[in-house]
Order: sequence, then C-alpha cells, then structure tokens
Amino acid sequence: MVACVLATFILVAFSARSFAAEPTTKPAAVPASPPATKPTAIPLPDRPDPIRARVKLATPGEKSLVKLVGPRFGFPRVSALEKLDLPAESFELFVPGPAPAKAAPASEDVPPLGLLVWISPLTTGDPPREWLEVLARRRLVWICANDAGNDRRPLERMALAVEAGEQLRARWKIDPARVFVGGTSGGGRCASMAAPMFPELFRGGYYVVGCNYFRPLPVPGDPDRSWKASCPEPEEALLDRARKSSRFVLLTGETDANRLQTLATYESGYKQDGFESATYIEVPGMGHATPDAWWFEKGVAALLGEEGPKGEGGPEKRK
Repeated sequence: MVACVLATFILVAFSARSFAAEPTTKPAAVPASPPATKPTAIPLPDRPDPIRARVKLATPGEKSLVKLVGPRFGFPRVSALEKLDLPAESFELFVPGPAPAKAAPASEDVPPLGLLVWISPLTTGDPPREWLEVLARRRLVWICANDAGNDRRPLERMALAVEAGEQLRARWKIDPARVFVGGTSGGGRCASMAAPMFPELFRGGYYVVGCNYFRPLPVPGDPDRSWKASCPEPEEALLDRARKSSRFVLLTGETDANRLQTLATYESGYKQDGFESATYIEVPGMGHATPDAWWFEKGVAALLGEEGPKGEGGPEKRK
C-alpha cells in the first residue's frame, strides 16, 4: 500500500511541473517595480514606506521546517533537496509600509503584517502589478522565489516556500494566524500540497487555476473516472490541525481547463473531508489565467476571514 501511494506521488506530483480587513492606517504609495539589482539580505524592519526588493535567504538552521519537506512527502532522503543551496536562490519581496519589527510593541496604528508565500509557474517571482494595492490594503507581505516555475521539481518549489515563510515569520512582526501559501497553475498545485502538510506554518492556502489533493477524487458526472492522489495524506495530527485551524481558497475560471478538477477538489475533497473553512470561487468568463485585482482580493478576503471587496466582479460591472 505504501509503495502504491509513493508511486502515485512520484507519477502525479512530479508531473505538476508540466502544468502549464481595511487597515487602520492609509498605505503609502506602492513602488511599481523592484530595483534591478543582485539579491540582498532580507531588509531590516521598522521601515516607514513599502519595500520592493530582490532578496536572498539565510542558511537554514538545524531545526528548520525545510528539513521535513522530504520526509513528510515520503522521501526521507532526497538528493535534490540535500543539494539545494537556499542562500543562492533569489526571491521577490513586497512589504507594505509601515513594517514593524518583530519585537515592536503591539499598536492599533500599526497592526501586525500577514504573509503570503507565493509559488509562481513562471521564472519570475514578481506579483502582478495590479495585485500590489490589494496586498498593501490587506497588509500582506509577498515573497516568491525566482527561477522556480513549472520546469522545476515540486519538492524544491515547496522547500523554497517553506523556508521563505519560516524566515520571514521569524524576522518581521507577522501574525502567525495570517501566514499563507498560494500559487498559480502548477504553483497552485504545489501550494495545495504544501498547505495541509505544514499547518504549523501555513494557516491556509490560496490556489489559483490549479490544485491537487492527497487522495483520489471522482470526476463529476463520470463515476468510472477519477483524479489520482497527488501526494501522501498528511499525518492525522497535521491533517486535523489543517481541518480545524486553516482556511483554503480555490479560485478558477469559468472556462479554465482545470475548473472541473478544482470544483471536485472543493466538493469531494475539502468539504467532504471536514475542512471547516474552504471557499470556491469561479470567475465568470475567465480561462486559465491570472484573476484581476477585484477577484484576487475576493479570494484574499476569504483567506483572511475578512469582508470582501465592494461591488460586483468583472471590470464592466465596476466602471
């Protein structure tokens, strides 16, 4: 049975790389683009203005969660992860200002930050430009690895996300209940495997036009077909924590090729398996694409448990 599960994980999960609340202070203007420089260490906190930077991580500690990525996914020793040089990787970082230090006292004027660790299907970790105002409004730090798109091993991509999340959470004053992992397309598939496997770090996941699940799921309307499990099922303690304490958002488009699988993951996966907070969003008229700022914020609000954006979706309805 174990061999069967691992074989399925190797076949399906590793094929993922082929898939193609209002703030109390007004956010400062968002920088349009990061400086084209070599990556630097994560900036010091207590900066009054938003930060956009290309950064690198420190060397992971001996007790870092990244060392559990292989074992939790059924691979006690993975040469690719053992050879992964995390300090050599670069990440795109956005921090909405003001950014309090981890040791700073609580303040109603400067609430703690949240953190959204993104996994991109592309070679760049930059957020879509129109998402920046959403991140600033919702006080979410963004970090996403460069050169970690769909052509890279899923385990490596998840390891980068886990270590980035852990290091940012340790350096900045980030609310541990507002730390999430997300991704688009193949990145969403990786995020959907990482979120329930690391609930002590990620308090939820945001999957855009792509998601996987840890057990087989029936194809709606076709009982003779199913999607195979994409990774091992998390240990019961981890799974129970994710069911009770995490929020999950599954966003797809009306004409997205992954719409049916996303719907099945929501209905036959998260809802049937007792996850207490899961939200399905289907964007009218959208295919396999990146949602605009309004729909992205609708998902972010659900992830945070906050009120969503005003008005109705669709640019034509917001003129």
